[in-house]
Amino acid sequence: MSEASNDILVPFGQRLIRARWVRRYKRFLIDVELESGQVITAHCPDPGRMTTAGEPGCEVRLSFHDDPRRKLSHTLELVRVDETWVLVNNIWANRIVARALEDERIAELQGYSSSRREVRVADRSRLDFLLERGQERCWVEVKSVTLVRDGVASFPDAVTKRGARHLDVLSELARAGDRAVSLFVLQRDDAKIFEPADDVDPAYGEALRRAEAAGVEVLVYELSIGPRGLGWNGPLLGSSSKSTPKEQAMPITTERVYDFRNREKRKGEVALLVDRLWPRGVRKESLEIDAWLKDVAPSTELRKWFHAEDRSWDAFRRRYLAELKQRPNAVEELRAHARGADQVTLLYATRDTERNHAQILQGLLTE
Repeated sequence: MSEASNDILVPFGQRLIRARWVRRYKRFLIDVELESGQVITAHCPDPGRMTTAGEPGCEVRLSFHDDPRRKLSHTLELVRVDETWVLVNNIWANRIVARALEDERIAELQGYSSSRREVRVADRSRLDFLLERGQERCWVEVKSVTLVRDGVASFPDAVTKRGARHLDVLSELARAGDRAVSLFVLQRDDAKIFEPADDVDPAYGEALRRAEAAGVEVLVYELSIGPRGLGWNGPLLGSSSKSTPKEQAMPITTERVYDFRNREKRKGEVALLVDRLWPRGVRKESLEIDAWLKDVAPSTELRKWFHAEDRSWDAFRRRYLAELKQRPNAVEELRAHARGADQVTLLYATRDTERNHAQILQGLLTE
């Protein structure tokens, strides 16, 4: 997908220079050939192996910096791999995430009143963002993804002890009651699924799975990239362990059961009631559903806790997801009913159409 398909959130601020990759060496140096035929050395900002992110002969784009303090006046920004632009200057990832947060383009991270960057955590590490709303805190660590093999995006492309340490810090924060998010920014648009690169760094893959088990949320978002700047395509996948190819995505909606019973069920639609109690005033024989999945509904204790005081929706969501992790069979039954359907409709009874557990299950199915 090109930048033309989305508005540019973060422009490069200059016209990038066209060149050809000649050779990369000493990690941070790359020789490129300009259109004039002149070969120059540019700064390569990606410290990784850049596996699948270019090779000699590839078209590249450079930025120019007229700063006497710099040893090299050019920086490698983009590499063309087949029909795809790959962003290799990772400094842009946090910039566009900051803009996406400001514009509330990350659905899972909306509604916070303040955002701070590079916040120190317990004198151990700095995390990229701290979002706050009243007493609630959400820590976000951003990772740039450029490794794609056979449609599978993976991180990292080289061993990263620092990355694993960040996951351990996020896990501690989640266990302490804060919200913690590992946000992977896919800096190319030719992937269908995401997973940790266990073959590159098995320790990082294990750390990521431990973090998810501890309550750390994993989000994967894709950029649109072109020589003029960067856009925000939207989510690729929300989980590193259970992923769904783009072309297999299905429409998943939520609907009040009282509205559903008054309309005709659509062809190919799978309707699933996800409440623990049968809806009041509805006769079972009058409701054309495919299954009543009581066990994926919030527990009675959680519902009482939420309604006893003015609890935050994010706190409810975290506790509900923690409950679901303890019910893998119920979640798998939900996925099994949804698998292969033309459309899935999750039915609920509550009057609140803006915030209800069916929406959380909807997000779970789209991961």
